[in-house]
Amino acid sequence: MNNGGSDVALLLPDSALFPGVPRRACVKRFSEPDAAGLASADHVIVLVSLANLEWAGPTIKTANERRVLRWILLGVSKDEQRDLLPPFLNHVRIRCFRNALAVGSESAIPRRIVNAFCIGAEAELIADATAVDDQLFVVNCAADSWLVPFESIRAMRQIPRSRRADFIVAEDGSHIVWSSHDVHLDLQSIRFASDPEYRDKVIADSLLSNRKLGEAIAKLRGEADLRQSDIEGLSERQVRRIEHGEGGSLAAFRLLATAHGMEVAEYLDRLAMETGR
Repeated sequence: MNNGGSDVALLLPDSALFPGVPRRACVKRFSEPDAAGLASADHVIVLVSLANLEWAGPTIKTANERRVLRWILLGVSKDEQRDLLPPFLNHVRIRCFRNALAVGSESAIPRRIVNAFCIGAEAELIADATAVDDQLFVVNCAADSWLVPFESIRAMRQIPRSRRADFIVAEDGSHIVWSSHDVHLDLQSIRFASDPEYRDKVIADSLLSNRKLGEAIAKLRGEADLRQSDIEGLSERQVRRIEHGEGGSLAAFRLLATAHGMEVAEYLDRLAMETGR
């Protein structure tokens, strides 16, 4: 987690609409568009009502062009108003952003997002989640999203369909909890189950710290009747260093897997078995 922190600019014309937004040193609030102030920020978050969305349009456009627009959080007072969001965005000539979200005034989502950006942990913390049939849809504070089948995570399998929506997101966004079944799920677990590339990287990083890794790589290479010089894309010296436990990378594991005629996930699983992981 990156705790370096960043400057966050909030365009917030009506603070009463979002009473839970924190006041922190890293946060600069603007009730009116301020080009100079917004230009100096690392992250711009727009918090407006539907009525003020057209007024905020130029700021949204400018921040998006500068690649510093992180969220458009739209305060709505009634659930049915959320259905109007796509056509309203089109009416005021603002294209639908992946990071546009309608929230109620009681929602903790704006607070989670602002705090996450302040500490530089927007990619590691959860903004919101919802159960969709047999899957869990999760959005982090950086507006990345994942759709996770309940069957893909062992702890989630025990939760009956009737109780799958009975969870809360922790105040700080660190995890999701089903208190009735004592299930706690963090973003790393979610990504591990739904993102194969992330899973491979986690396994690779874990294996790199294992002293037996080099021996396992050498053993599999020997079983495949491969010489150190037979790994296309890696020099004999690089393979020798990896087998001596001097480190490697996911890219190197991909090349090793290819030389063994395996997918990288299968190769990493074989290494994990050899090292007792």
